Amino acid sequence: MAKNTSKDAKQAQKAPKQAVEPILQFVGQYLKDASFECSVPSFIGDTPQLKFDLQVGVQIIDLSHELKEVIVTLKGLAKNKDDKAHYLAETSASGVFHVENIAPEQFQPMLGIDGAAMVFPLARQALLSAIADGSYQTPPIGPIDFRRLFENSQKQK
Repeated sequence: MAKNTSKDAKQAQKAPKQAVEPILQFVGQYLKDASFECSVPSFIGDTPQLKFDLQVGVQIIDLSHELKEVIVTLKGLAKNKDDKAHYLAETSASGVFHVENIAPEQFQPMLGIDGAAMVFPLARQALLSAIADGSYQTPPIGPIDFRRLFENSQKQK
């Protein structure tokens, strides 16, 4: 059996510590909330060309020390040329992420940009399904620039 010398102890102290790997893992997603309010059914009278306004929101919630929830909320309001609302559709989809060894100043942008982009397709599909189920033609909803949204939200703080 080899003796542990003071030279070995000094070398062990000088050895670099093992780097701790950051972990950002997608756990799952679900539809958190959905609603559709229709004041004018599409099949009564003329269905005029509607103006569709979409609002997008992102919220990050701490579920625990290592679990974070990203909620993407889409709110679509359709009005006619006289500014009369025909419908309001709103959905919130949530993604849960496991985060370890990442400082909040680093995971906030990751979740607010990349996490939101991962959850967005579920929120969009739920919103479009609600609109279609309300007998309206679905509006085109393209990709969202979550980086710009995140940067704008940081400027407002």
